[in-house]
Amino acid sequence: MITRALTTLGCPYYVIPIEDVQRNALWAAHVMSMTPPFDTCYSSNPLVVRLFREANVAVQSPAMYERERHSGDRDPAPDACRGSMGESRASGCSERD
Repeated sequence: MITRALTTLGCPYYVIPIEDVQRNALWAAHVMSMTPPFDTCYSSNPLVVRLFREANVAVQSPAMYERERHSGDRDPAPDACRGSMGESRASGCSERD
């Protein structure tokens, strides 16, 4: 999904999967070691913002796009939880959906 969206920009980009090291103190250095050089970190995650600022990296926090609609913190829509025969399709779906 991210790659498809970036392709429409018509500029160079990299999508680099980065394993979570499970240690906040190492996160910014780990990311910088796994990516080409960059000047700015883009994140709206408060922890990521703090970690990169502590590493003296400029941080931009873009406004969230339709945050309520695209939030990962809420239950999936009921129609996303049922297949054509009524079977549960998504692991996050409960029986009430």
